[in-house]
Amino acid sequence: MKLFPIPLLVLAGIASLEAGTLVVTALPGDEAVPQLLRTLGGQPLGATATVQLGAFPGLSDDQVLDLATGGYAALTASWLPFGEEHPMGTGADDQSGSFEIAARQDIPEAGPSPAGQEISIIIRSGAEFLVARFKGKTFAADTETGLEQVAVLQLRDAKIIVGNRLGPQTIATAVTPAVGSYGSWIAAYTTAITDEALRQPQADADGDGLSNFFEYATGGDPASGTDASVCRISGDGSGHPWLSFRCQPGLGGTVPSLRSSPDLQEWSDFAANLEWDTSPPAAGSWLRARIPGAMDPGWYFRLELDE
Repeated sequence: MKLFPIPLLVLAGIASLEAGTLVVTALPGDEAVPQLLRTLGGQPLGATATVQLGAFPGLSDDQVLDLATGGYAALTASWLPFGEEHPMGTGADDQSGSFEIAARQDIPEAGPSPAGQEISIIIRSGAEFLVARFKGKTFAADTETGLEQVAVLQLRDAKIIVGNRLGPQTIATAVTPAVGSYGSWIAAYTTAITDEALRQPQADADGDGLSNFFEYATGGDPASGTDASVCRISGDGSGHPWLSFRCQPGLGGTVPSLRSSPDLQEWSDFAANLEWDTSPPAAGSWLRARIPGAMDPGWYFRLELDE
């Protein structure tokens, strides 16, 4: 939907929001690139997608992710909305896969209130959803200034909790995550990995050269050194090679990046658009990037995961 200028006091980047209007946008600002929103299958989010602002009172990022493993209903049971749910429509400024919304609500002095909680956003498309938080941006109780507050937040600055980052510009919704936080995931291996030090994210409990966190993000088994490879190069039936890697969908805080090298000595970013492999049995569990035909077949690739 399009927003028309609001003749009110604008405090962009404020640390807290008094009762008033909160604007969130996926459009570019200050010469920054836009954030493109996609479904798990790669289609732009459109008229059927909805956006709502609010908070998860008292919950950490990990707790929100753990809630999401129970599905959308379990997630929103702990959700405190700010304003109404908005349809994304056809895209802000007619740009498909983008949005700009304005939500307004008085923050009550008594009863359930988002005051003091970090501003969050839920984007839903059918059975898929995305959850993000604006770190350090909080709701605050009303003041007696007489001025209505208007805050403007860019989606690019939010931390994705549930969803998929498929590059510097593209964010995708996710089905219900199969696993939650790292802490809840590794707790299931307490019997198999008895040494607490070996259950830390950077430890390699099974000695296969992959850290526990890497195994968590790629669907591996930290207690088995015989996991199948997490990366592969394959053709698509038309002679075009693809680089694919296994990945747990929905872990929005995990950011995959690809690197390439001609000699295993000098590594550089492998700039490519990521997409989910939709062919079974890999559907929804492998990300892939097309390898340009101009690249020498002797090149090497590696996957890096940032948190």
